[in-house]
Amino acid sequence: MLEGLAKRLENSRWLRWVTTLLYFAVPLWIVVKVDIWRGLGLLIFMGSPFLGVFLGCRLSRFVCKRFMKTSEDLEVKLSPAFGAFGFTFLPAIFGKVGNLYFGTNIEMLALGGHFLWSCFAALLFFGIGPKKPQT
Repeated sequence: MLEGLAKRLENSRWLRWVTTLLYFAVPLWIVVKVDIWRGLGLLIFMGSPFLGVFLGCRLSRFVCKRFMKTSEDLEVKLSPAFGAFGFTFLPAIFGKVGNLYFGTNIEMLALGGHFLWSCFAALLFFGIGPKKPQT
């Protein structure tokens, strides 16, 4: 019974949109009801991991093609590593900016600590990344 439900939920197209809407519903409510600047800062902070993955993967492709001219195998391994780095480090940067300019009051460590953990995550994803290009 639960397996059938899980398969139906996996195949449904609207589930991603509903969960994304719920993820962004709280900052949008803060924008409308409480404080527009604080809500916008929180919305930017919560959207930054997605932007970090997108920019990290694009940056890895750009670096591999333009500067390093590496094989496709290394490019396939570097893309998740750069995405993991962006996923973990970009929210720290946007959180600091949100605290400074939007008054979000997000408690954070120093940027050096976030950078260290982001490098660790990138190394981990580089190590467990795919071995061959997917066709």
